[in-house]
Amino acid sequence: MRGNVSVTDNISSVTVTNAKNNVEVELIWTPAVPRVGDTPILKLSLSTKTQTKLSYI
Repeated sequence: MRGNVSVTDNISSVTVTNAKNNVEVELIWTPAVPRVGDTPILKLSLSTKTQTKLSYI
């Protein structure tokens, strides 16, 4: 297995919960305030009380 590991404290996130459907959506991105020419990295996590958390990068 090969890959890259990046470490930063320049991140931001928001979490939205939909109680009716019992779903929580979390979006995390870096850089926290993207500027022209930056390549943002996004991570989307979905979770429910009955299912394991799913993450997509």
